[in-house]
Amino acid sequence: MPAHCIMVLGTTSGAGKSWLTTALCRHYARQGLKVAPFKAQNMSNNARVVGAGGFAAGPPQGETRPPRGAGSHTQWASVGAEIGSAQYFQALAARAVPDVRMNPLLLKPESDTHSQVVLLGQVSTALTALPWRERSEHVWPAITAALDALRAENDVVVIEGAGSPAEINLSDCDIVNMRVALHSNAACLLAAASQLGHNGAAVLLERAGSVDQPIDAGCPEDPSMGRIYLEFDLDRYVSGLRLPRQQVVAMIRRLAPLYGVNPQLAVAMAAVESNFDPAALSPKSAMGVMQLIPATAERFGVRNPYDPEQNIRGGLAYLRWLHGYFGGDVERMVAAYNAGEGAVMKHGGVPPYAETLAYVSRVLYFSGFEKKAQAGRPTR
Repeated sequence: MPAHCIMVLGTTSGAGKSWLTTALCRHYARQGLKVAPFKAQNMSNNARVVGAGGFAAGPPQGETRPPRGAGSHTQWASVGAEIGSAQYFQALAARAVPDVRMNPLLLKPESDTHSQVVLLGQVSTALTALPWRERSEHVWPAITAALDALRAENDVVVIEGAGSPAEINLSDCDIVNMRVALHSNAACLLAAASQLGHNGAAVLLERAGSVDQPIDAGCPEDPSMGRIYLEFDLDRYVSGLRLPRQQVVAMIRRLAPLYGVNPQLAVAMAAVESNFDPAALSPKSAMGVMQLIPATAERFGVRNPYDPEQNIRGGLAYLRWLHGYFGGDVERMVAAYNAGEGAVMKHGGVPPYAETLAYVSRVLYFSGFEKKAQAGRPTR
């Protein structure tokens, strides 16, 4: 089965994509998964020499032949194969051996308008001589072969984009953002750096803070992009968890209907709260799968909050109470679970707290209620 792919995109260069990709590589590695980083194209003069990883390191000077595909036999000598330093260190974070497939195309700037092209670790004078918009179809077969080979060998591939997928003037020659996401069927994250002064990111975050207002970047509609950004496959995510946590999910799905709570919503909340960890303990003393604080545990008769079934039943009982209190308004229920019903009543809706806004957005997105809200007020 090919690896699950998660892709980190950004609102701009400098939004933190490389840092987030590195962190995710280590996060998944710590879960005992076999992980590899990938960036189709990197522009940097900071490079590291690595092995070919079973691929030819690249064509001889002046040739542009792509490899025949994943697992192909060596066609050219592998001498001094180079990849971007970011992918090198991401591989170390993933506890993997760096190789050229993790960054098949490296552009090394030589002036403001010219870059040396390194394909699968070796300089290609022919590609370097081509206008950059004409290179995409020449290098795409090598990029997909490298990515497919990594997917065949790993549990997770963490993919880093470049610049921003919103640069629609580049969409016709894209080889690093949405085209890669579609090829790998990756789940996509968007890194925004509004605190660094990027106006576009600031606007996106401001709009994202209001769960009632959809984000509209003013770009032409692209159905393929909508499919990537608006859908989250919770079942697929759960299938990638370790067996003990899948068993916790099964328990939530079994118990939720007994409390009149939508199972998908309950699973999404547990994912955000603890990622289904019965031993989770937050700095605010929230405990277990549903992250019950001591007062809530006592309120709903939970004697041992680290017992998964007791904890889940307590969380579901609280959600049932919140459903009745807020008349089935899912946004307010979720916000109250995070910030307390008093805060929701005080502000007449989702409180303007950064943590709560992010929490509500994630839960609605993971559960699919976000899409229902676009057509009207979601219900239980």
